[in-house]
Amino acid sequence: MKIVDDYVSYYLGCEVADDTYKMMCAVCAHMLEGGITEQEVTSFLESKESAEDVRFDTIPQSMWEDSFIDKDAFYVHPELRLMAPAPRFNSSTGAVERTPFFLEMKIRYTVKDLIAYYKKTVQPIESLYDEKRTIGSFEFLFNKYRSIDIGTTIDFLLKLIDVARNKHIEAIQLSNYEQEAYELHRVGTMNGKGEIVWRV
Repeated sequence: MKIVDDYVSYYLGCEVADDTYKMMCAVCAHMLEGGITEQEVTSFLESKESAEDVRFDTIPQSMWEDSFIDKDAFYVHPELRLMAPAPRFNSSTGAVERTPFFLEMKIRYTVKDLIAYYKKTVQPIESLYDEKRTIGSFEFLFNKYRSIDIGTTIDFLLKLIDVARNKHIEAIQLSNYEQEAYELHRVGTMNGKGEIVWRV
């Protein structure tokens, strides 16, 4: 991974053990896929005194600022998750390529990401769409469902959006689907708290 190679070559100036290198690559991949910028990842690496300090548990709390996601919390909606890709067949070698299983949560998921998912899924009428009104609507909905008795508020909002797929409605109208979304959300959280499985 280039960002790790650059850090090892130019910042540390020495070789690192294979296990340490794999951990560094896993942590950096998690951060980049989880919504953190390359510049932020580089700053994170440079803040560590040694390569061994680059671990999942040393990612600073500040990376979760302005995010709907809490550090070390578990979420059920696929939009908030990072998962190993499905096995795929390599036609050149005839082998099935598998990535070891992992199930992680994103780090940064903001109102901008929520609105992008809403627009892609619900497909509101473009000529009637208003960004400021949509932001205000999601702020209202988030507060309305803040004390939901199962799962998390952001999981429930994403389920509301799923239920309203291709309905071409404004964000504030998502609450019209709360009963259906609540039942699906309840079923989706019946297994209780899941467990994060880090890539290594």
